[in-house]
Amino acid sequence: MPAVLIVGTSHEFQRATPNVPPDVIDAFRNYLRQVIVTKDVVLIAEEMSSAGLAENGLAQSVAQHIAGELGIAHDLADPSPEDRERLGIQQRNEIELAGFFAGIDPDEVEAQVRRSYDIRENFWVSRLVGSNHFPVVFICGASHVNTFRDKLLALGHDVVILADNWVPDDGPSDSFKRNSLR
Repeated sequence: MPAVLIVGTSHEFQRATPNVPPDVIDAFRNYLRQVIVTKDVVLIAEEMSSAGLAENGLAQSVAQHIAGELGIAHDLADPSPEDRERLGIQQRNEIELAGFFAGIDPDEVEAQVRRSYDIRENFWVSRLVGSNHFPVVFICGASHVNTFRDKLLALGHDVVILADNWVPDDGPSDSFKRNSLR
C-alpha cells in the first residue's frame, strides 16, 4: 500500500514566522530536503491552509517553498475556514475557552478537542487518498501524529513516523538520523 511519511512538528517551523530564528528554519528546510531526496517523495502535504498562512502575513509555507524548489507536488491539506464551519471543526483554544466559561469538566473539553481533531484528520486522509501521490511526506502538529497514523493504518497504508515532534538540534543531518527509521 502507498507510503505516508509523517513529520510532526510545531506550526511555527512550517510557517517560518519572524519569531523563529532563520537558522532553525534552515534546519527544517534541510531536514525536509533530505527526507524528500532519500525517500523518493513525490508529494508534500501539510496541516496548513492558505487562510492559516494569510493570518500570519505569509504567501507560502516552508514546505511549499521546498516542493517548488525540488519540483514535486504540494498540498495545503487543512480545511479552509468555510470547510471548517461546514464540518463543525473548532480550534483547541476555542473549545477550551468555551469550556472554561461554561464550567465544563476538563476531561469533556479534551474529548471535544479530540472529536474536532478526528474530523480534521479524516479530512486530511481523504485528501491524501484522493491525490494518489505516494510516497508522501505529511507535516502536522505533534498532537496529531499518532492518531493520524492510526487512521491511515486502518485503511491499509504503510506509515512511518519520521519525527513525532521535530525540533532543531546540532544539525539537520543529526536530526534526520535521530528521527528516521533506517
